[in-house]
Formats: sequence, structure tokens, C-alpha cells
Amino acid sequence: MLSYLQRELNDRDIGGGTEGYVSDITWRNTTIKTRANNMIIIPNSTLAGATIINYHLHEAKMSLWVDIPLSYFCDLDRVEKVTIEVGKETLNAVPGGVMDFTPLIRYSGFGENSLNLGVIFLVTEFKYKSLMKHEFIKRLYKRYKEEGIVMGCPSAWGEFNDQKEIWNYNQDNEKTITIKAKKETQKENIPDINDTPDE
Repeated sequence: MLSYLQRELNDRDIGGGTEGYVSDITWRNTTIKTRANNMIIIPNSTLAGATIINYHLHEAKMSLWVDIPLSYFCDLDRVEKVTIEVGKETLNAVPGGVMDFTPLIRYSGFGENSLNLGVIFLVTEFKYKSLMKHEFIKRLYKRYKEEGIVMGCPSAWGEFNDQKEIWNYNQDNEKTITIKAKKETQKENIPDINDTPDE
């Protein structure tokens, strides 16, 4: 019974934020080994009332979602083509990727300063999620720069002593700058109650 639980409940998330691998189970406690190599001992009475996500039952494969903010001036067809190419390359090159899976592209909404894009991957098991996301972001950032695809907010503000610098991107993805003077606030002259007219 113990060996079965150790094998099948290998990787799980327990309600409350505890996440890791089950390393030992006794009549009184369950020991969880975290990614940071710490050992957490949890009373079985606590586990009995907790919500547990098991990442190995009934199948170890799982999806991975990566958010990407895009400029509103991007050519979305081109963005999809480049992103899928990079996604396939990452799945084939990084351990834990499901090689015959084609990454899915899903736009999730219109943000205040960006168009929100999500990329969905399939990894062989939970422990590869962080590595896959890390490598994909690195590769995608490099490829977007080569292709001239603008990521992030389309405008960013920088404050200076007496000016505001506004960076924008035009329809050709060229960076432009506009300088605006700050509005000066006028203070109302309020007489000091201690000031008395000279007699």
C-alpha cells in the first residue's frame, strides 16, 4: 500500500500552498519534499480535510499556459506563425516537452495597454513546467526582436524634472517619442493668521 501511494501520489499540491513530492507516508504523518529540497511533515488528519491536486493521476501529461502582452500595432497572423514556430522548437529541444503537440494560441482579452496572448503547451509531467516556460520565454524574446515584433505595453511613461517623456510605437513598429511639459499646479495665496497690518 505504501509503495503504491509513493508511486502514484508522487507530485501533488495540497490546499494552502504546500507543493511537492510525497516521500514517506506513516500512520500519523505524510512527508512532502518541496522543490527547494525542504521536508514538510503534515499530519494525516490535516490531509484528510485538505483539497489535494494530484499531478500524476490519471495521467502525468499536463498543459502549461504562458501569457504574452503584445502591442496593439502587431500583425496578429505573423505573431501566431512566429510564436508557434518557436513553441514547436522549444518542445522538441527542451526535456519534458510532448514533441508531437502543436502549441495552441489563444487571445484572452484587450488590456489597457496591451493585447493579451496566451500560449498553451503540453509537458510530460509537472516537474518540467518551469523549465519549459523559462526556455520558451528566452527563445521567444530573441525571435520577436529579430522579427521586429513588439512585446509589452505600447507606451511607457518616464518622469523628469519638468517634462514627461512618452514612448510609443507607430504602425511600422518604430519607436517614437513625444515630450510634454508637466502642468504646473498653482498654489492659492492664503494669508497667515499671524500677519497683522501695520498700524
